[in-house]
Amino acid sequence: MSFFAPIPLIRRKHIFNCLRKCSATSKEIAKIFYDAGVINPNAFKAITEKLIKNMN
Repeated sequence: MSFFAPIPLIRRKHIFNCLRKCSATSKEIAKIFYDAGVINPNAFKAITEKLIKNMN
């Protein structure tokens, strides 16, 4: 039995919660992660890139 760490899911939820809190819900009112309050905005680069790719 293998164990899958939920880090990508936790990261995704954290990013989405931060963006919602600062009302950055569209391209017109987008914020950079630092301004949105995302913890370690440059961490987990592969996860972040996958999220962005899936949003387009």
